[in-house]
Amino acid sequence: MEKIIESLLEADKSIQKANHLFYVTFPLLKNKNLLIKVVLETRNALTNCIVAVLHYEYVHKRISLTKDPEANFRIFEENCSAKYGLQRKDLDTMKELFNITKMHESSAMEIMNKNRVVILSKELKHETITPENTKKFIELSKTLFKKIKEVIIQEKRERNL
Repeated sequence: MEKIIESLLEADKSIQKANHLFYVTFPLLKNKNLLIKVVLETRNALTNCIVAVLHYEYVHKRISLTKDPEANFRIFEENCSAKYGLQRKDLDTMKELFNITKMHESSAMEIMNKNRVVILSKELKHETITPENTKKFIELSKTLFKKIKEVIIQEKRERNL
């Protein structure tokens, strides 16, 4: 249970940080590098939420885990996402976020253009970070975090009855 609580606390910190950077700092400074920072914090939040769910479900013997993060994400997607209120579009948004951050980490170049950041890979594929998709990522992380807490609290109540 300690790993679950630790992951949720880290997710909450990342959500708060991303939220503050996006809604307070970014409008003041208009620095597009902040969009990258917000996206990375949001990825950390979603990753910690997924880790918390996987550990919670594993502790209750509803799933088995592997050492492969991609396989664990598939387990989350197939076995846990519906229980935590995620729809196909939410999972697609998560994949989009993970793809953007993965490309950012290995990018050959990033171009700042108006209110967006275009990330180019070595193969000249590109992903774009905009205020709109950044907001979508933050809202998804908040929603998932809230739903995880609701499910855990509800199951705890049901076990105590």
